[in-house]
Amino acid sequence: MGTRQESARPVDAVRQHYEFARWMQDQPSGIEQILGMAAVVALGLAFAALALGGALHVRGIDRGIVTAICVCIGTLLALWYGWRLVRFFQAPLLHRVARVVDERAHTTRTKHGWRTRHYATFEFEGGLRLEFPVSSGMAARVARGDCGVAITRDTFLLAFHRTGPA
Repeated sequence: MGTRQESARPVDAVRQHYEFARWMQDQPSGIEQILGMAAVVALGLAFAALALGGALHVRGIDRGIVTAICVCIGTLLALWYGWRLVRFFQAPLLHRVARVVDERAHTTRTKHGWRTRHYATFEFEGGLRLEFPVSSGMAARVARGDCGVAITRDTFLLAFHRTGPA
């Protein structure tokens, strides 16, 4: 019974926070996510159009095969991100009380240097845990143990209003 009361305290603290009502009314647009997906759709279509227009110059290989492959890649890329964009708009905007249970960074080497992607795992009421990619700015503001209101849409964390550590 003691563990149930301990796990309820952070939730109660979030619900009693003086800005809780405002956080529950927050409507982040997700414009960064929308623009990113729309840009990939546009690039995929542009790549396919360039391939169809003969802008790809290839030596020693049958031009028709290369054109077909490039058109398929561009079209598939545009379709995939177009589907993700539609799914994003159809998904509900969820405001949920959550606690950060883990955070991690994945660093990879690129030809231009290093790239780090940040992730945070949230535990929601009822015990559901989900991991979301977060921007480096958000990663700097979120720490393991923080409690607050997570605003999500589809597979994206749009905002996290924190009350502080549990």
